[in-house]
Amino acid sequence: MNYQAEYDAKRMSAEAVAAEVLSGWRIGMDSSAAQTPTLLHAVTERARRKELENVRVHTLLDVYPLELFTDSGLLGRLTSVAWFSGGGSRKAVNGGYGDVIPNYYRDVPALIRENYDYDAFFVSVSPMDKHGYFSLATVCSYSPAMLEKSRRVYVEVNDCQPRAVCGMQLHVSQITFGSFT
Repeated sequence: MNYQAEYDAKRMSAEAVAAEVLSGWRIGMDSSAAQTPTLLHAVTERARRKELENVRVHTLLDVYPLELFTDSGLLGRLTSVAWFSGGGSRKAVNGGYGDVIPNYYRDVPALIRENYDYDAFFVSVSPMDKHGYFSLATVCSYSPAMLEKSRRVYVEVNDCQPRAVCGMQLHVSQITFGSFT
């Protein structure tokens, strides 16, 4: 099987991925290093141009200074929803332009499976191996639940993302589109 050809057919720019996003979508991302700053920046630019409304981005624990945490002008167009508030999302929540879902960390996968459907799952992955697999590296908090409940999977391939062979893997056949950072 030529997995590289399959991936090349699914490969697109971050801007092209953002163009796929529609108003009203719910986008999910796992925590910290699994988040996709490049893809989310492209979606944020569309929201700033007023091309999107009511897009909600669920995060678990933020480590990147994502613009939806700092730009109150995105209210109504792009809103952060934190399963656990880090420093960035806490500013948005306290400022009234972000939401938080109270929970116990251990309950997040079950809460997702029981209560949420996602239009897209954005995740940062290591480069694909020769067997067509991407590693979610050091993070896999609620990715399995998110994958089960998402209609589309968009990966941001990050050359600096470590490959963790004992962690969660995504096969190229499971992704909708991919983007390089």
